[in-house]
Amino acid sequence: MRLDSSSIQKLNVGNKSAAGECYIRTEICLQGLVDAIREDVSMLTLLAEVLCLLDMIVNSFAHTISTKPVDRYTRPNFTENGPMAIEAARHPILESIHNDFVANSIFLSEASNMIIVMGPNM
Repeated sequence: MRLDSSSIQKLNVGNKSAAGECYIRTEICLQGLVDAIREDVSMLTLLAEVLCLLDMIVNSFAHTISTKPVDRYTRPNFTENGPMAIEAARHPILESIHNDFVANSIFLSEASNMIIVMGPNM
């Protein structure tokens, strides 16, 4: 198929029109996104603060664990079936802060699958 110069000019005008429409739609989408972000900026700021706090806590936890003897803590193994039993569970950071820390034990099975969680050690 051969195109003459007027056909090529029409295609060129169509391409420019489509590119312009694409640009306009992109601007509308981006403006909508910016408006949506502006509505939730206070929530996003709060989320950033919470993530910074969480990062600080995790790094503090990692530091506390890494400075303790390795055999002092046991990493739990989770399975898909069977009961869950934890004997004398301790919170490494709280234990390092308080001398009178009380360890907690927990046992969960299908017969007793509801617990009340209270405090940072749980």
